[in-house]
Order: sequence, then C-alpha cells, then structure tokens
Amino acid sequence: MADPVTGAAIRIWSVNLVETRETKSSKKATELLARIDQLEKELASAKADAFRSTISLQLPESKISASNQAPLRLGQNWYHRGMPVVSEDGFKWIKSITTQDTTRFENHLLGSAHLFSCISYPTYPSSGESLELPDISLALRTFNAETSFFFRLGIGILDKSLFTETIGLAYADCNPNASQGHLAATASLLAAFTVASYLKTSAEVASIDAQAIASRAQGLLGRIDRFANLDALQAILLLYKYRIATGQYDAAGALLPTACRMVCTLDGHMKHPTPSKAAPDMRREHIRNLFWTCYIADKDMSLITGQPPLLADEYMDLGDAECSSPAQELDEVIDSSVACKLLAFATGDRRLGLLKAKVFRVLYSPTALHITDSELLTRIRRLDDELENWRVNTYPLLRPKLGIARSSSGYGSVQPCLRAAHLQLEYNYLLTMVHSVVRRFGVAHDPDAGLPEDIHRVMHSSIDLALGAARNTIHAISEPVTVLKGKTWCTVFHPLTAAMSLFVNILIHPTSDQAVTDVEWLALASKTIHGLAVACSAEELKYLQQADDFAAELLKLANGAIARRS
Repeated sequence: MADPVTGAAIRIWSVNLVETRETKSSKKATELLARIDQLEKELASAKADAFRSTISLQLPESKISASNQAPLRLGQNWYHRGMPVVSEDGFKWIKSITTQDTTRFENHLLGSAHLFSCISYPTYPSSGESLELPDISLALRTFNAETSFFFRLGIGILDKSLFTETIGLAYADCNPNASQGHLAATASLLAAFTVASYLKTSAEVASIDAQAIASRAQGLLGRIDRFANLDALQAILLLYKYRIATGQYDAAGALLPTACRMVCTLDGHMKHPTPSKAAPDMRREHIRNLFWTCYIADKDMSLITGQPPLLADEYMDLGDAECSSPAQELDEVIDSSVACKLLAFATGDRRLGLLKAKVFRVLYSPTALHITDSELLTRIRRLDDELENWRVNTYPLLRPKLGIARSSSGYGSVQPCLRAAHLQLEYNYLLTMVHSVVRRFGVAHDPDAGLPEDIHRVMHSSIDLALGAARNTIHAISEPVTVLKGKTWCTVFHPLTAAMSLFVNILIHPTSDQAVTDVEWLALASKTIHGLAVACSAEELKYLQQADDFAAELLKLANGAIARRS
C-alpha cells in the first residue's frame, strides 16, 4: 500500500478538489483526479520495491563474489589522539610509516560489498510445491529426546520435549495449503537438520546438503508473512548460528534483526514468574532463554560492527541475568573436531552479555566519543573492575587466565576445555576492547603539545594490558590443545582482532625491542589463520582466504615499518 503520510496528503488534495469542483471545470477536475490515481499507484509500487529491499522474513542468502568481498569487521582502532586507523588520514599515516602500498589493506577493511547490496533472496517453494521433508524415521532417530546425539551436544536453541511437538506438526497434513504454524514447524525442522548435517551427528545426516536445506528453510520462513511463534524463532536462530559457523557473516547479520524483533513480539524480553511443568509455561521459559541468545548475539554484533544494538537495555527486563544460562550437556566422549564446531553454537554467558552492552554504550556509542580524558579514564577503570569481577566469579576450572596459559592439560576432558577456551577468548577480546580506547586520549589537547605525564603513564598501562590480551589470544588459538584441533573459521575473528591491535602498536613504536617480538606474534597469527583452511567447506574457505590475505598484509606492512626505521 502507499506510504500513509503521503497517501493522506493525496486524499486531502482530492477532497479539496471535489469541494472546489463547482468553481473549476469538470474536465480539469477529472484530469487531476486521474493524476491522483496515477500517483497513488506509483507510490504503492515504490513502497513495494522499498519493502522488498529491506530485511524482512524473506530471509537472505549471502552472494558475495571474490571481486566484491565484504569488509572484515575488527572493531575500532585508533593510532593517535582519537584518529581512526580506518580513515583517509589513517591510511595516509600507514603509508608514511611503512612506505608500502596500502591498497589491499584498505580493501579488506572497507570492502566493496555492504550488507544490503550483497544480498539476494532465495527462491522458495511456491504454494503448490511439496515441502520435501526428510523421511520421518530419520527425523525421529536424529532428534529423539532420549537417545539423540544431537541433543547431547547441548545446542540450547532447541528444547528436547518441545521439539518433539515440532516434529509432529511438521509431518502432519503436509500439503500445499499448509498453515503458517505448520510452515514454521517445517522450517524449524529443516534448520535443525541443517545444523545436524553440519555437525555430522550421524552418517545419514551428514549426507544431507546442509546449504541446500538451509535455503529451503529460509524460503519457508519467507512464506509465513511475519508470523511469529516459537518454531519460527528457533528456525531463524538455528540458521543464524549455522551461517556464523560456516563463514556466511553477512547473511547471518541479516537474520539477527528478524530474530530480535520476533523474540520481543513473543514477549521474550520480559521476565515471567517461575514456570511450572505445564506446556505453556515451558514454552515461555524457552522463549525467555532464546531472548538471551538474541541479546548476547546482538551485543556481539554491535561491538564487531560499531552499529547500535537492536535490543536496548532500557526496554528489556534483565532481572534474571545472574541465572545460569541453559545447560550444555556436552558429551564427554565426542570427537574433538565436532566439539570445536560447537564454538559457534555456544549459548553464551548472560553476565558477559550485559558487560558487552555496557562496554559499547559507555565507550563506543556516539556520545562516548566526545567525553573528556578524565571521564574516559574513569569509565575504563570501572569497566576493568567489572570485567575482573566477572572473571574471579567464574567457576575456577573455567576461569580465564590473566597471562598466557602455557598448558591446558588440566582440563581433563573436552567439555571444560571447550568452555574454558571460549571464555578465555571472550575475556581477552573484552580486555582489548576496554583498554585500547586510551588511544583516544588527547583529542582536546594542543596537537603540537605532548600529553600530560600522568595521562601518558596511564595510557601506556592500558595499552600494555590490551597488547597482553592480544598475545594471549594468538597463543590460545595456535597452541596444539586437543579441543582446538580442527579449528573452524569462527575462531579466526579472535586472532585477527588481536593481530590488528599488535599491528597498530608496531607502527607507533617501530624501533622498540617489543616491535620485533610482536612481528613474530603477527607471523604466528598469520600461520595459524592459514592453517585453519585445512579442512573446511567452500563457504568457510571463502572467508578464510580473505582473512589469511589480510593477516599476511599486516605482517608485510609491519615489517616495512621496522625496516624503514632500522
């Protein structure tokens, strides 16, 4: 339909014309009214085109060609008094320090593809086509609540007992005129098969084309016309996690807004009384758990992209953040390569999610970019205290280490080792995000004058913490711990972010002894990222090749900066 405001104006115009027809010729009024009809049709058409170009439940797939790659998202970095590295001045500065061509570096950080320009919508089945579900016996074997290996993996997006109902609805009355609830259940089942295929939970399921079945699930969601229920939400989140796990970052980023809007439509953003065992209460509790999945993912996306969060804290009931997240019943004897793939499906820590939201709000929001040095320092110290409080209150076996952990053999099994590795990476990342903002100090000072000694001393203390966290991350990813063998692409974000932090510091201090050592850390990061591509899918490989090229570029430029000053 036409835009309501413009449409109202046109209708008022038409009424005025009718009221004045006694003073105007009948022919003139007829021509104008015909013109009004034409305008309304054009507006309706334009509105429809605009709607199709937005992110709705016609969920997208990533179509990024090698020549039209998406930019790598590595957070924000500054090099001097708040001057961003990713800017025209920043690129000029890097050229002057390294005397190297920075075109490839710029292309990786800016890219030529953006989220909305690189999306094309999948062709989904028409109302007359079969939904083509896998055989029901395979579904029952794969997702049996009592014996399923899938549920022993602890993917909290699905509830054992509730998903049994989903399976029943998906296979009931499968016909071209299926209801929206039936389509949502079918999409949820197909999305679950997608994840099961990716994780290879059985030889039968592993033979399913995960990418093809994911497209079919998205196509079904495109047919439910903004219908919201638990099955639709589960389908979207499973597809989101799958896209993240397989390197389809932009497609995943387009799914998340739909999930965030839907979970609020289902009232998941509000805390409810302690549930009973009745089915309605179980559904409300599960929707609430899925809210936390959306919330944590939303905060991750904000920190990575610099975009404002979709789930603003002031409109969310966050009173149960201290409650433990849904239990992950990770099987102690699963293959380590499968365990590593689960990193992308980790439920996440609610307290850490709240802390991420605060980090973005007080350090990276537009208002935070204009605060004084003293206020910025106060915020950094408070956030550091809160991060440390989270760390020390984490279960000792999983607690992140302050320095580089030389051995992880004490974990004893896959389950705690996987969780500990994930929390260590999260801790290092937040430590870097909190302390690297000190490079914004001095914006208000005379550019030709040095920083006051006390600010300069504090600045170096914070930078040391950020760099230490970066080195710890590269070590954690590169060390040959059993659980990290067969690492998936999703772990590549952490060494890239760490490498970028070290790279900026090398360019600022190219003559220091530490610069030479940190080039070795960059080389290790580059080697580690290169090694991630040994066994991965085509989608994963596409992103990993880009990341590998960027890491090599950082190493080349860093060596150029040191060579120029030696």
